Amino acid sequence: QLGALVQAAAASDNAAVLPLIASLDVKASGNYIRSLSRTTIAEYQERHEWTDEQIADYLVGSFGMDGFGRLQLNYGERAFHLRLHVDGEWGIADEAGKELRALPPARKTEDADWVKTVEAQFASIKYVVKTELKRQQQRLYVAMCLQRQWDGQTWLAVVAQQPVMRLLAQRL
Repeated sequence: QLGALVQAAAASDNAAVLPLIASLDVKASGNYIRSLSRTTIAEYQERHEWTDEQIADYLVGSFGMDGFGRLQLNYGERAFHLRLHVDGEWGIADEAGKELRALPPARKTEDADWVKTVEAQFASIKYVVKTELKRQQQRLYVAMCLQRQWDGQTWLAVVAQQPVMRLLAQRL
């Protein structure tokens, strides 16, 4: 079933699905899905006659963030607003806008197991975003050294509206 979903997503010809398909190459447990992920991306690249650099622009994940690096996590009763700052650190605020140093512990009225799951999810997101920032910083450095250029529409799609790349562009 997952294979059929991958093929249907790729058939939509929407580049926004590429990071999700690429993530299956890492996260999927079966070789079939991993192979399908790679093949689907290669076919998309060939169909659009994109270089490796061009396809890489579209493979950067957003990790649940909006285009401004914001993410919301819910404990059930409470929601927390997270924001990825230019320095790569995370800001956390409660629903009232009060800045927090970390996600708070569960209240007695909240599901402690769910809160642990949300905390683990956030820890995972922090780790993968930090890793992706390093990888994309190196890729952007090489692109700059080679004086790579993007047209305006592509720049908006793959840098200005993409949370990881937007953050790196703000550092320039």
